[in-house]
Amino acid sequence: MHGRGFREAIAPTGLVIDTVEYAADQILITGRSRFRVSICPNCCRPSARVHSRYHRTLADLPSHGRPVRITLVARRFRCATSRCTTRIFVERFPPDVTATFARRTTRLDSILHHLGLALGGRPAASLAAPPADAGELMGWKGNGRRRWPCWKNERLLKEGCRPELDVRAPSYEKFKCNLRQFLTR
Repeated sequence: MHGRGFREAIAPTGLVIDTVEYAADQILITGRSRFRVSICPNCCRPSARVHSRYHRTLADLPSHGRPVRITLVARRFRCATSRCTTRIFVERFPPDVTATFARRTTRLDSILHHLGLALGGRPAASLAAPPADAGELMGWKGNGRRRWPCWKNERLLKEGCRPELDVRAPSYEKFKCNLRQFLTR
């Protein structure tokens, strides 16, 4: 490998890898962000004042037949702007590493998303090595909103498609799309 070692090749590109441990049943990676400063989500100003740190665990693509767990050291920052209403905020990782509040890396999410689209919810859930249910594979969060950023038509998603619980079969979600109402506006 030119320019990249094994540590950098096994983990997403936006991380600095501290340790790689090989357990009998999984690979454990400890990493952190490459950046020394973070941008406040409220006032958009950089801050280097670290308030505290905590650990965040992500699932990643399997390697050598073993699941990979990434433990990120995430930092909380203090906003340096006196007029900003956000005093303490958590650093955001690059979008090619993970999304905000996600428990999986972006590349694992992408693979699971394409499996769900190609095979459908239940067949993809039985095929996927990491645990994922049919609703997650089809792109629905628990609150009924789409989670995939690739859906470009926001008006159609907000006004046309809404998941509703089917009262005849309460364990399944029934998706109703009122396209006629959308197209006549």
